[in-house]
Amino acid sequence: MIGGYETLSEIDDRIAMQRAEAARLESRKDALNRRLDNLRQETMHLIDRFAALRFEAIEKGEAQSSLSEVERLMREREATYRTLQQQIESLDQELKNLEQERRKLGKEKLGIEETAAKQRETVAQKLQTNESYQKKLKAAKRLSEIAKSAKAKADAAKESYEQKKRPFDADALFIYLWRRRYGTSRYVGGWLTRWLDGKVAKLIDYEKYRIAYATIEKMIPGFELHAKEALQKAAEAKRELQAYEAKFAKEIGLDATLAKLEEFSQRMATLDEEIEAKERQNDALLAQKAQYLKDEDEAAQQSKTLLKQRLAQEDVATLMRKARQSSDTEDDEIAHRLQSLEIESSQVETELAQVRAQYESIVTSLRELEDLRSHYKRQRYDRYGSGFDNAAVVGDILGNVIGGILNSGAAWERMRQAHREVSNGNWGGFGSGGINLDFGGDILDGIDIGGGGFGNDSFTTGGGF
Repeated sequence: MIGGYETLSEIDDRIAMQRAEAARLESRKDALNRRLDNLRQETMHLIDRFAALRFEAIEKGEAQSSLSEVERLMREREATYRTLQQQIESLDQELKNLEQERRKLGKEKLGIEETAAKQRETVAQKLQTNESYQKKLKAAKRLSEIAKSAKAKADAAKESYEQKKRPFDADALFIYLWRRRYGTSRYVGGWLTRWLDGKVAKLIDYEKYRIAYATIEKMIPGFELHAKEALQKAAEAKRELQAYEAKFAKEIGLDATLAKLEEFSQRMATLDEEIEAKERQNDALLAQKAQYLKDEDEAAQQSKTLLKQRLAQEDVATLMRKARQSSDTEDDEIAHRLQSLEIESSQVETELAQVRAQYESIVTSLRELEDLRSHYKRQRYDRYGSGFDNAAVVGDILGNVIGGILNSGAAWERMRQAHREVSNGNWGGFGSGGINLDFGGDILDGIDIGGGGFGNDSFTTGGGF
């Protein structure tokens, strides 16, 4: 068995490990990118030097202009990247601090919940041995059953009413006279209207059916009034029980503990919202950084264009051929160095592509883990009495998320199925919690049926003694 708080700690640890691995790969990517930039710049310098030896002054001037622009762009790009990296590092530290505070609060809250559970048990034992309370509980349950029965009879009467009145409603002449209140003191009409309505009434034997229809309509109010009165009595009995429970709970200190628990829960909810907001900011910054690491930012694109234009003038093979034709030994040295740079650049690019792929995989699983943790915290699975039968199952779920086998949705469903409640976590309720007066329908209008009993609804799951 593994507790809910310990499981959240394990999720936190896995997230921390993924972040550390992502940071390591980021560092490696940075190093490879810097190496690749240096190789490109050295290549440009050597090409420029080769041009100085072989081309005329005007060509050399153009080459210098292109290289100077690349260097300026790369310097600006490096400065922007450093600022971005500082923002990411600062935000990462903020997240670590918030998560550390959240874990600390979670541990304290767990202790408060344990205290509440013990106090609740003490209150329950006192109520079980209190003769006056038990009599009230028995009476409240009996009144609840009476109210339930009365509501059922009212519903049955209403259904019977609908069936019995259907033939009358289908008779257009009867309904015409009924709506005009014919045959009662409320009927109004001139001599001609009265004469015609009287003819119609005799034709359909209206008086006989009017009495039957009126009798049917009188059925409903009586049943509903009885049901409403029964529910009011049951609700009053339940409120008396709740007052008894609240008195005992206050004597034991459960109400104060629950107030403290609510305070901690609110603080944790605020922290969770702040953490999620910071994670969204971090995602945006990492996405921006990913553009730099992939050379997809504007400065990199401009630099690439300038480099391609310059390299297109003379590729390495051409420079090697020209160097062999020249008697200048410096030409030879430049050409051989360019060849070495080309090989090394290719190797660095290959490794960089591998590291990028690893990094993207790590970041993807990290986001899924963070999403899974958000589900977990929103459901308060780290509360007292929450846990999982098998720690290995939890480990498998997290391992599958990291391995890319499960996304956060599928992982959450498996975790939800594996979740268990060791304790029902019902801080209030007691006997009144088992009395349900929510029968539905208009009968509830204007009646306070008492809710789930003593204790904040956030911590009540029903049941009772």
